[in-house]
Amino acid sequence: MSYNASNYSAGPSTPLSYSVGPSTLTIEKGIVVVCAAGNSGPDAATMYNAAPWIMTVGAGTIDRNFVATLELGNGLKFKGTSYFPSSVSITDTDIYYEFSDPRKSGCSVLDPIEVNGKVILCDDSINSDAKEKMNVVTIAGAYGAIILSTECLTSDPFDYSIPAICLHTRFAKEIKEYSKEVNASVTTMRFVFTETGTRPAPQVASLSSRGPDPVTPNNVLKPDILAPAGVAALVKAVHHDWSPAAIRSAIMTTATIVDNTGTTIQDQANGLAATPLDYGAGHVNPNRAMDPGLIFDLGSQDYIDFLCDQGYTDKQMTTVIRKSRWVCNENKTDLNYPSFIVSFTNKSTFPFEKHFTRTVTNVGEPTSSYRAIVEVPDGMIVRVEPNTMQFTSKYQKQKFVLSLQADGNAAPKVKYGYLKWVDGHNHIITTNGVVPKSFNPEDAFVHPRTFKNRTSYFKMIQSQVLPASQGLPSVKNRNLRFRRVLRLAEKLPRKCTEEIKPEDAANIERIKDGVRARLFGTSSCSN
Repeated sequence: MSYNASNYSAGPSTPLSYSVGPSTLTIEKGIVVVCAAGNSGPDAATMYNAAPWIMTVGAGTIDRNFVATLELGNGLKFKGTSYFPSSVSITDTDIYYEFSDPRKSGCSVLDPIEVNGKVILCDDSINSDAKEKMNVVTIAGAYGAIILSTECLTSDPFDYSIPAICLHTRFAKEIKEYSKEVNASVTTMRFVFTETGTRPAPQVASLSSRGPDPVTPNNVLKPDILAPAGVAALVKAVHHDWSPAAIRSAIMTTATIVDNTGTTIQDQANGLAATPLDYGAGHVNPNRAMDPGLIFDLGSQDYIDFLCDQGYTDKQMTTVIRKSRWVCNENKTDLNYPSFIVSFTNKSTFPFEKHFTRTVTNVGEPTSSYRAIVEVPDGMIVRVEPNTMQFTSKYQKQKFVLSLQADGNAAPKVKYGYLKWVDGHNHIITTNGVVPKSFNPEDAFVHPRTFKNRTSYFKMIQSQVLPASQGLPSVKNRNLRFRRVLRLAEKLPRKCTEEIKPEDAANIERIKDGVRARLFGTSSCSN
């Protein structure tokens, strides 16, 4: 049995190095490896599976919702989100709403005897975390639930083990007012219907891990794409002789960053326009990927040279490439990736300039001509040389150099633009570039092990890491961040973290030092 494509939807507890996961050996076998970016979004630098020889796929939404309907005893009707898997109805059932006790009205604490056989109303008096409310309601043994939350679309289908409908808090006032009545009841709750044509779609799913890659944030832009994993197999079926890198290139350079409303793909977490650090090259377009015109190709030696340039030791190289012998080319070249990323700090000298060399292969019409079109953000100057390319045969290769100059005083935290190569045969080959300013991946992780509870831990984040104006993150983001750093904490050198008190501000650097040791292998403390 032979394999042309492999889907790898697992990842390490922390994005530590390229030694975990598929090796470069799969590339030599011609296997396209597609890996999930991870489920630790929406924070930055939460990427897993970001090795440059694999296709890293972010999670996107689709243009459909799963809905349930609710009719209250006073005739009010609502339509909300539900992932309850069965087509069932609840009729003529009492509502439980203990509005005098915020713990019970917010469903942080429930008495199983009080809620037995009733539909619970969970308001947003304590928090808006639909997932946490569903967990408490399920444990209490309620008959059903009405959840008021701003995060209905970010809950998980596995949370819906009992019939429940999630409604936005804009409906809260009228639902709560009726539910306070002595004989408040549900006339009908019906589950579950599929509603198509949802707008906007696709969106970057809140849970989708984001770039930049914590391992090499300044070298490879990840994720690569928002896409179903099976698209790589479809391209491979049409182009049997293409390398894994060529297939990835075809998918990336033909993707779209526009949703079904005609605007830039949004971030589900905040409703704002997403960036290439969220969606990579964009959302996959399978039909266009079959005929990309030009491709950016790579082989196993290119990845070996990349690792050599990163300073990997012999032991690390053996682990990653699964070989005992290799050669590092002395003439270092850029990794021929179909995207660009460069970062700078406040210590960088401005104007900041970076040059990228890329090689494209013509897989379209034998005789073709391409011209470069650059979309440049404010505060940057981008040049492409040459800005036109003439091909006289299929599989002919040509090089170009993209030069980027950034004004550090004018640049915000993240800026991005696009380079498009356009011919006369409906081919538009798009590559994106990102400039994140002052990104320090170690600041994305803070160690919570020595804190008494989550509250003290997040207060430390507020005072030591987050800007004063930002305040505490939302409950959902706090929980996601807590889980991620807790996983990291299990791996930290013991001496770096023991007896650290959160009220001692000087020890914050020791916490970061422990994180630095785990992420980068360098630290002033030891085991």
